[in-house]
Amino acid sequence: MTDEGLLWADALEDAALKDNYERWHTNGLYTGNSYVTARHGNGSHVTFNPRSGFWGGGGSADHVLAMLYSYVPGRC
Repeated sequence: MTDEGLLWADALEDAALKDNYERWHTNGLYTGNSYVTARHGNGSHVTFNPRSGFWGGGGSADHVLAMLYSYVPGRC
């Protein structure tokens, strides 16, 4: 066993999330896609869609985002 971890992983105390996230709408309808910005421990930023499935609508990313924000207390 090593202490190197996964290539893309940061310790939770080194990561932070933007205070809010963007919900993607098309023709005024929520598509189920939401985008959140995270700061890595090295200071770089990444924006990603934490959606849990392919088929959209109905808030498919909302549950995953709520869980993500509960795990990562820091905000960037």
